[in-house]
Amino acid sequence: MIILKNGRGQLGEALTVQLPKLKIIPTEKVFIYHTWDMVSDKNNIEAQRECFARFREFVHFNSRKKIFYISTYSSKHNFYNVYKQQCESYLMLNSDQGYNIKLPTLTGKGICNKLKNGTAKPYGEIELMTPKEAARQILNIVEEVLTIDIKEPISKTYRIEGTKIPANLVQELVTHE
Repeated sequence: MIILKNGRGQLGEALTVQLPKLKIIPTEKVFIYHTWDMVSDKNNIEAQRECFARFREFVHFNSRKKIFYISTYSSKHNFYNVYKQQCESYLMLNSDQGYNIKLPTLTGKGICNKLKNGTAKPYGEIELMTPKEAARQILNIVEEVLTIDIKEPISKTYRIEGTKIPANLVQELVTHE
């Protein structure tokens, strides 16, 4: 059985919809860890530390089970990213069956709304992906790992790539009426 740990937000909703469509249903518990307090300030160190502490505890009690940890490959300098990276490392060091899945920025309420209402300034490129597409690719990775012969070497980190778009074009598209 595959258990979505928490699964809030746009990605959690997309995963919840697509989970019943999986072709492979394991008999043992397999976790997709998609939980994090998305505080308005990603530099709130106490909130990020608390999320990391909860993750460590979860891994400690489930270290013999398959855990797919949903992370990011954002390079923004904030405590959210720092603690997400620490979770990835912790999982690799403390679980033989831990897997990291790194995602780009997801379209929707986050960056698109910030660009639309002017609370974020466009610069460089943004790599975008819909929550529905992210969920589909996450579940493809889960199914792939579940079908690999245990004697084969298995990659522990996966990167799901989005579409790169100039940030000013994204802003223009979301503000166009």
